[in-house]
Amino acid sequence: MPERDAPQQPQQNGASIGSKAVKSLRRKFMAITMASLALTLIVLGVVVYQYYAWASMSRSDSIIEVLYENDGSFPPPLEERRKAIGFDFTVNIETEFENRYAWAVVNPDDSILTLDSDHIANKDSSQLYDIIEEILSSGTQRGYYDFYRYRVFSNDDGTRTVYLLDCLQREQTKVVLAQGYAAIAGACLVLVFLLLLPLSRRVTRMYEHNLERQHRFVTDASHELKTPLAIISANTELTEQLTGETQWTRSTKAQVERLNALARNLIEAARSSESLDIEALPVINLSELLTRDIEDFRPLADMAGKRITANVEEDVLIRGEAESIDRMISVLLDNAIKHGDDGGEIAVVLRKPNRKQATLRVANPAARMTEKEVRRMFDRFYRADASRSRSTGGYGIGLSAAKDNVERHGGKLTAMKENGMLVITATLPRANDE
Repeated sequence: MPERDAPQQPQQNGASIGSKAVKSLRRKFMAITMASLALTLIVLGVVVYQYYAWASMSRSDSIIEVLYENDGSFPPPLEERRKAIGFDFTVNIETEFENRYAWAVVNPDDSILTLDSDHIANKDSSQLYDIIEEILSSGTQRGYYDFYRYRVFSNDDGTRTVYLLDCLQREQTKVVLAQGYAAIAGACLVLVFLLLLPLSRRVTRMYEHNLERQHRFVTDASHELKTPLAIISANTELTEQLTGETQWTRSTKAQVERLNALARNLIEAARSSESLDIEALPVINLSELLTRDIEDFRPLADMAGKRITANVEEDVLIRGEAESIDRMISVLLDNAIKHGDDGGEIAVVLRKPNRKQATLRVANPAARMTEKEVRRMFDRFYRADASRSRSTGGYGIGLSAAKDNVERHGGKLTAMKENGMLVITATLPRANDE
């Protein structure tokens, strides 16, 4: 049974050539750009924060070492304040007033021999005793207790000296740094996103123009082929009337039909790139359309020695282009008949599984089909068996165009291998007023 040529109509109902592909490209471009920028900012923020934390900890350790080497006090400043700016800790005239600390000498039995708390105000002696006891019980030589940096030194006489340095300001600075960086990074992401909105249109404009030119070329070329093919077909029929049918005229007619099918497929593939405004499309009865198509394809199935069984739920309504949906159904049935196993049964099921979706399922025996072939069957121009596809008139366009048609109607077309059967399922949104 020859494929039916769907009437060609001008763009309407909000259809836009290539807009689906262009929008998808824009979304991918913006997603990749934003993800790359976000990852860069996160890595940079972590590096900056970790560096500051390490530098702050190193500076605190240097202060503690200076205190220990000078018996709990800062030495007289040997440098001017301007020379103290830098990574290395240098004592200046303000150092004693900028740092709050306490220290204690501890006996080998962990009893505190001496406690100096003159340089700290927010902890009394009993609190400092408790803190030092917890530090000693932990067994660590350095670390943090709350917002205090501590260090335990071993003395030559067997005692130990514990220093506590108040690092509250440094810890607060880390928090402020993290919050500030997060705010700046967030503002950068928002700004870049706002800039990408118009820029992404400019980036994809050339692609969109090329897609439109390709669409026009394919459509025009396909239509231009129809005239010479019609003339060749008419001349061949006239020759047969004058001289009778020969193998040459039969071959010519077969090739003309193949070219007509190719032209129809190319037009359908070009039209499938148009996006649709679903809500503006008319409501169609998918049940009636499917039932009519099944009856049309039964003779073709009988000729191929196959049987079609149908289980169609009544009054399944969707919004869409009737010609495109009809073409999609024809492709699925034609594919099941031509490429299903010999003598098999083709099962067609239409259901309303929920209030929002309708599912059309076409299953045919396909014992020899591999999982790789199933995954690639919607690729344009892909043919699992080139020689067999050529003999049946296939070009690897129909299923790809069917998938595009379902997607531009807001649905999804999938294929899977199930118990030796190839199952193709089209899921489409039901009409809101159903």
